[in-house]
Amino acid sequence: MSGPDELLGDLRGADGPRAMPAGLRSRLEEALLAGASLPEEARDRLAERLKDPTAAVLAGVDGPRPMPASLRSGVEWSLRRTHVVDRTPRDRSWLAAAACLLLVAASVVVLNTRQPRQPHEESAAGVLGRPVFVETRPEPLAVGDQAGTGAGTGAQASAATAPLAGVVPPDAAVSGNAGGGGGGGAFPTSYDPPPFALTSQTVVRPDLTKRTGPPPPVRITAFSGDPAEQAGFDLYVDLLNRRGGAGGRQFTKVPSSSTADVTVNLTATPFASRPTRPAFDTLLTPEASLRGTVFNFAGAPEHQAHLIADAVFPESTSARAVVYREPSGPLADVVPQAIQAVLDDRNVTAVVVTLEDGRPVVPVPADAVFLSVTGEHAVIVTEAYKGGPQPALGFNGIGTIADRNVLWRLPSDIRYISPYSLPDTDEADYVIGHTNQALSARLIHGWVAAKTLAVAVWLEDPRTPAAFKTALEHMEGYANGFAPAFTFRPGTHSVKPDGVLFVGHDQQGSFLTDAFPGP
Repeated sequence: MSGPDELLGDLRGADGPRAMPAGLRSRLEEALLAGASLPEEARDRLAERLKDPTAAVLAGVDGPRPMPASLRSGVEWSLRRTHVVDRTPRDRSWLAAAACLLLVAASVVVLNTRQPRQPHEESAAGVLGRPVFVETRPEPLAVGDQAGTGAGTGAQASAATAPLAGVVPPDAAVSGNAGGGGGGGAFPTSYDPPPFALTSQTVVRPDLTKRTGPPPPVRITAFSGDPAEQAGFDLYVDLLNRRGGAGGRQFTKVPSSSTADVTVNLTATPFASRPTRPAFDTLLTPEASLRGTVFNFAGAPEHQAHLIADAVFPESTSARAVVYREPSGPLADVVPQAIQAVLDDRNVTAVVVTLEDGRPVVPVPADAVFLSVTGEHAVIVTEAYKGGPQPALGFNGIGTIADRNVLWRLPSDIRYISPYSLPDTDEADYVIGHTNQALSARLIHGWVAAKTLAVAVWLEDPRTPAAFKTALEHMEGYANGFAPAFTFRPGTHSVKPDGVLFVGHDQQGSFLTDAFPGP
């Protein structure tokens, strides 16, 4: 079997010059002359005076066109997945042909007009560049019995055993392949991708050879506590289930993680102990926890901390800094320790201040203020500095600051590293409009967790915990719409790049990967 690098070799020259067939060029010239609406005598005079009347229009039309970075990334991910899941030579040929078709299509388009967005419309039209969902009337889904809480994680499990986001009303619109879900009906024969999951730059299809019968539901134990993360996760699951599930598989709740396919932590605190089955952890999960069964498709917070400290102090200096931290959790230890490591390396004198409930924040004079705190506490800290000496290098934080609900209350030059962008896209508009929340890293994190799981299920149809873990590991190289294609750090499920630097509300530059050698 060919390796991934050999498969990628098939792309060589794909964006090189392609000569236009003579017949096509002749027809284009005739159409252009005819469309000019010139009298016959004028056209004759034009043809006599110009050897090639359409040369200026057609110049370079068959010249080389570099492949856009996002297109190449999607094609490479598809080809690498072909290698990873050991598909047949015929499948590999199909993907290569599809990649070439995409490249040709990208080269032929002369004018692209984009219709104005409908910010809160539920249509998934545009996935893979076409409307992919056939709207039908579903049967209502049954409501499961109420159940107790799960065990072993120290958090409260969601109680109902119905589909995660609630019962689908009888008049809701879903995909034509919904028959394989909780509503009954025939085994689906069509496998459209999950909503918002793929783009026209992603050439990939599910392995249908593994599907041998009616698709079982994906059983999920969800531990709630962070309203934003939960809102993002539940919204995607609700949309997925109403669109027919992932390859016909509905996402449903189970009360105990011992019977779940996947456990999802939607609290503000990482798992206290590693689950025995595949699990998604919360936004601020340290790298040490991202191993074995635990996944998190946001950069580890200590790497974000290294990046923000390096952005403020790229070189050795005699400056002073203050680090405000929370009294517990990763914002109390992992994040401030990572900031401190960079400051020590740059000879910056630092003071660490722990926030305490009921006690006012005391502003400490410094060249830079670091915020290892929640978004709301960041507002309190910056308010304490109003009317007094301002830090010359401003206020600086990590993904907890990536929240448009608090950003407007922070200084305009606030700096932070976020694991996700805060884009102006159809997908972001959908999330905002259907959760009625401002876009934030926490909201995106819940949405991305559900979407990535849906794509893994759609592609590989895992039926055992081990198969779920493998399917999630095969998602390496996936671009989730809020961050570029990621890779895992060796021996971990910690992803890189780690985040993007924001200044105020504006994204600056590209996503960054932490290169600081410290822990």
